[in-house]
Amino acid sequence: MKTESKHIQQLAQRISEGEKQALTELYRLAYPLLYRYGLRIMEQYAVETLEEVLSDFFLWIAKNHQKIGKINNFEAYMYRSIRQNLNQAYITKYKKSDRQQRFQQRTAALNAQNEPSPEQIFIAQEYQDLEQKQMQDAINQLPVYQREALHLRFYEEREYAEIARLLGTNPQVVRNYISRAIKGLKKHFNRLNSIFL
Repeated sequence: MKTESKHIQQLAQRISEGEKQALTELYRLAYPLLYRYGLRIMEQYAVETLEEVLSDFFLWIAKNHQKIGKINNFEAYMYRSIRQNLNQAYITKYKKSDRQQRFQQRTAALNAQNEPSPEQIFIAQEYQDLEQKQMQDAINQLPVYQREALHLRFYEEREYAEIARLLGTNPQVVRNYISRAIKGLKKHFNRLNSIFL
């Protein structure tokens, strides 16, 4: 993995110097890695969206090649960029339709008498959406390095040593980031519970 990371960083430097062949090499090397990464973090997205995000990312590199030479850890930058762009695509394209689809799925079985009313289902759905929003808000309030460490550890299931390499630090620091992030989330939800109880 270290050799691959070093090669990606070298390609980024060559691209920043205007070498077009390096962009082709980076595309061949990084596209499959980023595609697999995108599939792992975006089950709710359409594959076409992932392909659009990846295409836009490589087009951005081609247009802004001078800027990427200043990025110290280009591999970590690639993963972070793809994740952020996928999240943005989800917010703009799918969030509303997902909510409508979930509501329709939950109301489809309302023929039986023991089933809850549409109002009860709507309230339950709204409560679930509120919980998800509160969790996302709590995560968004964490420092960037803690969010990144949480994502890599729990969503990508990466080892501490690999996370440390991607973040440019050591495994113990990564453990500290994750521990503080979890404490911060617990504190946030304890505060919310004390307000609503």
